[in-house]
Amino acid sequence: MMRLIGLAIATAFLAGCTGGAPSGALKKRIDRALAIAPGAGQPSKVVATEVAFERLARETGQWSAFSDYAATGALIHQQDGPVSAAEWLSRQGNPSETARWNPRSVWISCDGSLALSKGRFRTPAGEVGDFVRVWQSSGPNEYQWKYHLAALDNPQPPPPSPSGSASENEIRVTAFDTIQGFVADCPKRDLPTPAPMATPLIDGVEQAGGISRDRTLQWRWEHDSDGGRRIVAHYVEGGEWKLALDESKGPASAD
Repeated sequence: MMRLIGLAIATAFLAGCTGGAPSGALKKRIDRALAIAPGAGQPSKVVATEVAFERLARETGQWSAFSDYAATGALIHQQDGPVSAAEWLSRQGNPSETARWNPRSVWISCDGSLALSKGRFRTPAGEVGDFVRVWQSSGPNEYQWKYHLAALDNPQPPPPSPSGSASENEIRVTAFDTIQGFVADCPKRDLPTPAPMATPLIDGVEQAGGISRDRTLQWRWEHDSDGGRRIVAHYVEGGEWKLALDESKGPASAD
C-alpha cells in the first residue's frame, strides 16, 4: 500500500506568519522528519527544500531564488504556455516584496528521483492562489524544480468579516501546518511495475511530461488553445497507476 505520511512542520511562510530564517526549533523539526521518513522516497526532503527555497526568496529576491533552484530545462507554465525558466528569469528584476508560499501536499516516487508539491501562495498585494511544482533529485537530499504552475483564486475569497469570525471560505494562515506526504509503492519482484501510461493525443492541446527513474511516478502538463493550463500526475499503488493530482487552471495567470 502507498504510504501516507503526515508531516507536522512549523512553516512560517505566508504573510501574517513570523518572518526571518527558521529558528533552531524549526530546523530540529525538519531534521526529525527527515530522520524518521522511510526509504529514499521521503516527502520531508521536498518540504525542507521548499522551506529553504522560500527563505532564500525573502533573503535574495524572488526571481533570484527561482533561478538558483531551477533545474536545467525548467519550465514556467504561463498564460501563453510553458516558457524556458532560464530565459524568462534572466529578464526579470526582483520585486521589492516577495510572494509567500506554503506546500500542503507532496507526492514522491519510491526512489525519490521525482516529486510534486502543491500548496498555497499569497502575493504582496494580499491575493491568494495555488501552485504546483515538479521537483527532480539533483543529489543526496537535494532537489531542483523543473516545472512551475501558479494561478490566483478566481474569484478571490472574501476579506475577513468585521466581527473577526471566520467564514467557511476564508483562508486561515497559521504558523503550523500539517503537510501530507504520499510515497509511491516500491517495485516488487512478485508485482512488476506497470508500463508507463500512454499520453492521450488531444487536438489543439500541447503537452509533455516525464516519469521517475523507477517508473513509479508519472506526470504531464497540458496547454489548450484558449490558454487553459493543466497538470496531471499518477503514482503506482498495488501494481496499478492511481491518480495523484489533476489540476486545471483557466487563462488567468499569477506568474
